[in-house]
Amino acid sequence: MPVRFQLEVLGETQIDRTFLRMSDAARNLSPMFDKIVKELQEVEKLQFESEGEYGSGGWAPLAESTIERKAREGWNEGILRATDALMNSLTTDGAGSIVEVASDYLRYGTSIPYAPFHQSGTAVPMPQRRVVQLPEGERRSLVRIVQRYIMTGELS
Repeated sequence: MPVRFQLEVLGETQIDRTFLRMSDAARNLSPMFDKIVKELQEVEKLQFESEGEYGSGGWAPLAESTIERKAREGWNEGILRATDALMNSLTTDGAGSIVEVASDYLRYGTSIPYAPFHQSGTAVPMPQRRVVQLPEGERRSLVRIVQRYIMTGELS
């Protein structure tokens, strides 16, 4: 039975790969998924620290009204960092984090309700700021983790 590794963000496929050769390790993919979660959390840290530069080429700047509101409220002035709830949900196992690991699937994401609006943007007034966007090097790295694990059972 082939193994399919697919990473999808709000219906947009970032990785879709099928592997035909497998070791016995492919019967339980949860150790590999645990490693992938840690990798995704690290990628998200870089994405937020760089205000989207790492994976998306940079997020649109904040509107002047948003900058003023953040200052009035005493919020973090970084892009998508007002309360850090969205960032924390994607970089830790804390509040809002979705991490479900089973032997045959992984579900990773956030339950923060405004995340999809930032990921996709809205007609008015919110520009698209891709919170989850893997650079090509990260995509290749994740595929290598999957490939190595299902072929050899090794995670390193």
